[in-house]
Amino acid sequence: MSLTTALRAALVLYVIFLLAGSALLYFFAVSPFLQGMAARKWTETPCRILSSEMKSETHADKKTTHSLEIRYAYQVDGREYQSDRYQFTRDGTEARLSGLAARYPSGKTTVCYVNPQNPTDAVLDRSPFSTWLALFPLILVGIGVIGLFFCIRQIVKERRQRVAGEPWKLRSDWGVPTMRRGLVWMWIIMVFWNGLFFTAAWAVLRSRSFHELTWELGVFLFPLVGLVLLYGAIYMTLHWWCFSDSRFEMNPFPAVPGGVLSGTVRLKQPIYPEGPLQLRLQAVHRASSVENVIGEYEGTAEVNGNAIPIAFPLPTDETSPTTSWFRGTEGFFWRLVVFAKLPGIDYRTAFEFPLAAGEPSPEIAAESARLQAREQEPVEECSCVRITTPMRGSVEFHFSPERWFPGILIFGSILLMLLWRLGQSIVLHDYDAVGVLILVAFFVAAIYFQSRRPATRIHVEEGVVSVTKHFLRIGRTRRLKAVDITKIKPLIIKNNADIVIYGLGIVRENKKDIVVESGIESRREIEWVVARMTEAVKNC
Repeated sequence: MSLTTALRAALVLYVIFLLAGSALLYFFAVSPFLQGMAARKWTETPCRILSSEMKSETHADKKTTHSLEIRYAYQVDGREYQSDRYQFTRDGTEARLSGLAARYPSGKTTVCYVNPQNPTDAVLDRSPFSTWLALFPLILVGIGVIGLFFCIRQIVKERRQRVAGEPWKLRSDWGVPTMRRGLVWMWIIMVFWNGLFFTAAWAVLRSRSFHELTWELGVFLFPLVGLVLLYGAIYMTLHWWCFSDSRFEMNPFPAVPGGVLSGTVRLKQPIYPEGPLQLRLQAVHRASSVENVIGEYEGTAEVNGNAIPIAFPLPTDETSPTTSWFRGTEGFFWRLVVFAKLPGIDYRTAFEFPLAAGEPSPEIAAESARLQAREQEPVEECSCVRITTPMRGSVEFHFSPERWFPGILIFGSILLMLLWRLGQSIVLHDYDAVGVLILVAFFVAAIYFQSRRPATRIHVEEGVVSVTKHFLRIGRTRRLKAVDITKIKPLIIKNNADIVIYGLGIVRENKKDIVVESGIESRREIEWVVARMTEAVKNC
């Protein structure tokens, strides 16, 4: 990035203003303020003013400066000490210094404040600092900050003008894994959470013995959540350690809508997945730190040693913008997510890349059409849904529940603490709490053995569609007439970064829609389930 001479000189000037103002602000305001606050704990000690003299000095430029010299004596533990510090800032106006000279004349007996850790450290006036002393440094700091703000603004403006029509040049991290940002935030949250609640738990343990704890045991739930956060941070760190050196080399760069996303993902070391790699192409809109996936497309790839050849047809959907654009902290770009099931830590890496306006060549357009036809081949089954025919003319769709390890750990810990409290109540003959604790423990145990998302069964038979959702092993069934169902469509249940969870939406005429959470992460699989269920409803 080349800067004009005037802009470079302005940057240097405003940096000098900022540094000089910060140094003067620390010397005249921050340091005296900190010393004054520390002196509030110093010991008040009688002292005697030995000498007090106001001096004036005229310089060659005919300017006169004033200074005050005060010397006093005091005793600590029977030993006499002397000091000449009357305040934490020795400079001041003539009026202020004259006032101090009149306040502390020679021979006067008054009090000083002595540092109990160092008897030679004393002061007469422990006021933090004079407000006027901070005014000039603050002006310098303000000039530096405002000047740098406008300089940086001008730099950004000139850079945007230079890359007009090619906005992707505003970023230099295309093709680099995006896992570091989430890793840093995970560690920050984990350290803050554990530092706060482990300290609280330690304070509770120090206040009484463990066998005396009753409801205070609830404090230990928060460190358990912290352990789950620690597990997640360690897993993400290991994932970053193993796969952070991956790079996506696009050719050509940038790609154009309707063409082919081609290139190679370079790996630090070879991987040996259990099957073909899953590719997911996402259109992403980002505003500040909030992301929204507004379009998603799926594909597969094969590993060739430590390289993954990528050939993905680029869409031209009207629902998703094609070319990348950026305005401040808001922008639109594309993301390629590569996933492979591996022993131990799975390979899951996301690469962001831009699209430029343009038309693909006839050869590339033909290759894109061929790849799209291959990827649109229907799937043969869905692992999250089991379809059965219990009797002739009926079809059942079983959506399995999702087990969530951190949630199971938390609820299991709550159950153990409740059982501990129940045992205490029985030993201490506190039978009033036994019944309540048994009911609460039963409820928590039911949640512990239940999944985060309830299992769902959809039964289609003789013009009736029954939707049964199970919670706490209790099923709640809603019966719908097939003639009232106008459409069954896929829905996005969870849309977070590079993870999209799909569900089913049963649209009814003039009635509220019904949402069925499926836990399916594949768009092709959810479309297959929607097609099978739509066919079953039409034929019932």
